[in-house]
Amino acid sequence: MQVSWGIKELLSYAWHALLRPHKVFRNIDPLAIRYPSVLTFLFIVGAVWINLHGYLLFTKPIWSSFSNFVLYSLTFGTIAIVNWLFLAIFLWSLQPVFEGVKKLSLAQVEKGAFALTMTWVSLPLLDIPHLWFSQIPVVLPVLGYHTLHFSHIFAGVVIPIQMYFLLRAVFPSRGSRFAVLFALIALPVAKFVFEDLVFLAEEFVFSLGLIGGKYYDAVSLTLGQYIAIPAYILWRLVALKYPLRDTVINVIVPTGLFIAFTLPFILGQDPLYPEYASDAGYVDSSMDDGRVGEFVYLDSIEFPFDPQLDPISKFDCNVHFLSETIDATPNDGFPRARCEIAPTDSYSIIGDWWSDLSGEENRETSWEEQEDISQFQEKGNDIRIIIETSPGDIVSFSGVFVGIE
Repeated sequence: MQVSWGIKELLSYAWHALLRPHKVFRNIDPLAIRYPSVLTFLFIVGAVWINLHGYLLFTKPIWSSFSNFVLYSLTFGTIAIVNWLFLAIFLWSLQPVFEGVKKLSLAQVEKGAFALTMTWVSLPLLDIPHLWFSQIPVVLPVLGYHTLHFSHIFAGVVIPIQMYFLLRAVFPSRGSRFAVLFALIALPVAKFVFEDLVFLAEEFVFSLGLIGGKYYDAVSLTLGQYIAIPAYILWRLVALKYPLRDTVINVIVPTGLFIAFTLPFILGQDPLYPEYASDAGYVDSSMDDGRVGEFVYLDSIEFPFDPQLDPISKFDCNVHFLSETIDATPNDGFPRARCEIAPTDSYSIIGDWWSDLSGEENRETSWEEQEDISQFQEKGNDIRIIIETSPGDIVSFSGVFVGIE
């Protein structure tokens, strides 16, 4: 007689949930889950997921840097686990709010969440065409620059459908409108909001003067897990009413092990860029006669000191242009871009044009004239990136960084 579910049963369940979600989520088996084998499997899958994702979509494979390979693999191994269990505990905890009682056990909700997690980890397989075709860059108001992949087409259809039927099972009395609304917003929020939380937190920590600049994404994401892992475990144990002593031990041990394995690869790493700026932009003239694009990042430079009292001798503006950048007519001077800094409303520092942009590259402008750099304020310094294109050109950039001496 079967008394619990292991990875074999969960994978079979996830497969059937992909094919027949309307039937599978209607009656979820209440048997317990054998967590050790499932957690081990998800950790391995998460590590493989990010390495495949990086090979298909990053400029360089993750394994080209040993420290990045270790940090990404360990971090996304835990992200796969936390994403699964966080979704389950979130929906399970909302049951009393919307239903008055818990209609499903936590194990039942976890089985439904596991099916969605397996859909997510399968997405890199659908991005194999990006070995030959570029990603699709988009710039959204407030949310900034993002890229869309082929897998997002599949995810945008399948995940909302699965989420809808899971929600109907978890919140049966709320009706289809509630489930439709939640299912439709879940994926965009995960993609365009949660994906950037770690980097927004990093920028906030920089503004407090606690770190020296923008680090590699592997470092940023790993530091984010230092918070996510104990936060999830604490939520789960409190929700399940574990004794305080057991709660403390169960929070400290997993978090401590993760920190012990990753911290040696973080210590001693210098910031990728010594100071922080912001965001990204995209100008597409593939179907027009050329245009001017202006990207303004208000109050984007904050110094952890007062440059009026502690003057700087050199200021750099560095922009990372992406592989999607296309020079339709080589050597005509376009597409071109420049960096402008506005320390005050009445004073701007204008950099030289970077001409004939093409492919992935970094372009940098430095200022050493004291008349210019003496205008910087501790806060409130704006950055403007000006882009000009000719017919057929495309310019895509992600990352505007500054450095000081």
